[in-house]
Amino acid sequence: MNGISYFYRMKNGLILIWVCMLTLLFASCHTSSSSDSRSVFRYNENGSVSSLDPAFAADIETMWIINQLYDGLVDLDQNLMIEANIANDWDISSDGLSYVFHLRSNVFFPADDFFPSRKVTAQDFVFSFHRIIDLSLASPGQWIFKNVRLQQPFEALNDSTLVIHLQQPQGSFLQMLSTSFASLVRPEAVEKFGKDFRRHPAGTGPFQLAFWEEQISMVLHRNPQYWMHDVLTGKSLPHLDAVQIDFLKDAFAEYQGFISGRYDFMSGIDAAYIDQLLSPAGELKEEWKSKMKLEHVPFIKTDFIGFYLDGNKTITQDLRYRQMLSLSMDRSALCSQLRNNIIVPALNGFVAPQLKSTSFAHPNLQRNIAKALELKKSLEKDWGTPLPAVTITVTAEYADLFEYLQHEWKKIGIPIEISTLQSSSFKEKIAKGQVAAFRKNWLADYPDGENFLQVFTKELFSPNGPNYTHYNNPEWEKQYKAAQYSSDAGTRKIAWQKLDSLVMNDLPIIPIYHDQVMHFVSNKIDFWSINAVNMLDLTHVQKHQ
Repeated sequence: MNGISYFYRMKNGLILIWVCMLTLLFASCHTSSSSDSRSVFRYNENGSVSSLDPAFAADIETMWIINQLYDGLVDLDQNLMIEANIANDWDISSDGLSYVFHLRSNVFFPADDFFPSRKVTAQDFVFSFHRIIDLSLASPGQWIFKNVRLQQPFEALNDSTLVIHLQQPQGSFLQMLSTSFASLVRPEAVEKFGKDFRRHPAGTGPFQLAFWEEQISMVLHRNPQYWMHDVLTGKSLPHLDAVQIDFLKDAFAEYQGFISGRYDFMSGIDAAYIDQLLSPAGELKEEWKSKMKLEHVPFIKTDFIGFYLDGNKTITQDLRYRQMLSLSMDRSALCSQLRNNIIVPALNGFVAPQLKSTSFAHPNLQRNIAKALELKKSLEKDWGTPLPAVTITVTAEYADLFEYLQHEWKKIGIPIEISTLQSSSFKEKIAKGQVAAFRKNWLADYPDGENFLQVFTKELFSPNGPNYTHYNNPEWEKQYKAAQYSSDAGTRKIAWQKLDSLVMNDLPIIPIYHDQVMHFVSNKIDFWSINAVNMLDLTHVQKHQ
């Protein structure tokens, strides 16, 4: 047998084995779902999860699981407001440089196969936070503590009092502490397992890891010592006995698993199945309402066209050109015709609407064909007739959206070419400023307008940061830095509204749409929560037959 034929026989054999295993998995799990405990919550994760260490929770797939296993000082409610978690309350010094957290007295690390149960102390947070800023660990979450003072930034005054010291006031600091990076870890477990802590998570969350076969399946069991109780019944939370997570990469298998009742929840929907579940208006079709419900909320994410403003003078560096493109876009039609309204037109700026004080449409973002044609005529005097063709660079998954826009622009005589690149090449060229116009998106790391607007600061010029346009406005940046200091949420939202509007006057980017968080949830599930950061929280969820 030659090597090539052996390879293909082995490959086909492995595929056959995998198909058989997948079939048996669905069959056995579907059978068991009708006879086992009603409090097992099941979902599929088609992304990759390689670590359960919160220090490396840099993607939403990992964060969802981390959120079940760990707690932090504070959390976010459904309206993205800070609420107490392990910290019962806190005080902020008058100069804004010290945050004093008072810990609950009833929070314990649960017993497991390696350690007995013990009470959480402030020193555990000192350990957890020092670990994040330890350069040898190389956590991608170091940025949340970028502003802590260099000497003794974290201090345990006693077992129940933690102090965090900052170098300068930072109004968004509590929002940063709500991220997965700021989760509390058990020091003994980190020290025992070292790098293998990724497979031996030890936190204080509502669930504990019971089983994990990487790339196949994971099971979490209820934490019997969880500190939180149901405010209505007084019963200990969580209500669920277990969570089972499959790791099927195939979108069709996930979709079939959900509609067949195998899974209790599905986040988002592949474009191939939109019309099967949703009406053109983006509502759940009537025939599915007896089996499931659709929960959705705007995501703190914005898709946009960016323009590189450095280097040789091009037509895309002419503000009139960017205004013309923006004013001639029918964002609402794009959202409805191509995506069944599962995306929302970005009409009032770059910053997600829920992070600003008002939501009025900006003049540069309202469709106005007459004004766009006036600008076109003005541009032709300086740049010639027809206008120079501009290439917008995208990745393959967004080609249909931009072909739609290309067709619309062509109707009024604006020549646009679309260039499609592989993701790796796309990222490299954008970072190096090698394309004049490009499609990008920004997903905020924490729910504050500051996180959107920072991408227009000079210190974050690419390739060392996400200011891919190289937009530079010293007066605007001065106002931005002043707004960062305020710790009052209302004051900050007013500031972000003003600063966002000023950026939209200059249009270094053209916002197109905001995504929505979309959760398809089985009708067997009660007390589901959803918020604009798309964080999965199963603490209060109940499942019934």
